[in-house]
Amino acid sequence: MSQLLVSVVSNERVLPSTYALTLDVGAAARDAVPGQVLLLRCGRSTDPFLRRPMGVGKTEGDTIEIMVQRAGAGSEWLIRLRPGDEIDCVGPVGRGFTLDASTQNLLLLGRGYGIGPLLGVAEKAVAQQKSVTLAVQAATADEVLPPRLLHPLIDYLVATDDGSVGYHGSIMDRVGELLPWADGICGSGPLLLMSGLASAIAARIPKKRAQIMIERRIACTSGVCFSCVVDTRRGLRRTCVDGPVFDSAAILWTERAA
Repeated sequence: MSQLLVSVVSNERVLPSTYALTLDVGAAARDAVPGQVLLLRCGRSTDPFLRRPMGVGKTEGDTIEIMVQRAGAGSEWLIRLRPGDEIDCVGPVGRGFTLDASTQNLLLLGRGYGIGPLLGVAEKAVAQQKSVTLAVQAATADEVLPPRLLHPLIDYLVATDDGSVGYHGSIMDRVGELLPWADGICGSGPLLLMSGLASAIAARIPKKRAQIMIERRIACTSGVCFSCVVDTRRGLRRTCVDGPVFDSAAILWTERAA
């Protein structure tokens, strides 16, 4: 982990309230893993005080792409940045997604800006000649990530709450059909969707595991403050050190976790 002054390469709006922000982070990008976190200072002063955690997505050379959803003062500052602007950054921190060499069929499940890290996993998997299916849930067609942002070899499944595009209903209906096929599973998105994925695996194929990225506000970045903890079968675990990617079977899907 290091503190860096990184520069904006591009900042593209990909959904009505979501931007793909590509950063030049230098040599730190070469060892970055999708699912790790960059902590960005969102302003030129101490307001906002806390850095904003952003999941590492696609990586290429010295660059890292993150997905930023407009949600408050910090994200509003980020989406207004232009190429050449600089950001005070700490990271990458934490434990990201891993690709097992034996995995051949990779199933990815996400929603919203949580899809960003999954795109990074997907591209690495395709480069290793693995079969990849990305399943996403969105409220409406306007919130579905454009297919042009995906590698053409990725199988893209979409479900919308209102049926305006793709499957009408829960993407979990489709995911359940794919669980026997998948020998690698990763998820990133709202905790309700992630707990549904964990429950489906436990009920249908209990020997399987998924890697799930848990979203938390991160303060100290070193595990000292315990502000980003997740309940697990081995007690409290810190997102910034032990995560943010956890084994689905290790998480206790209690109020704190879910």
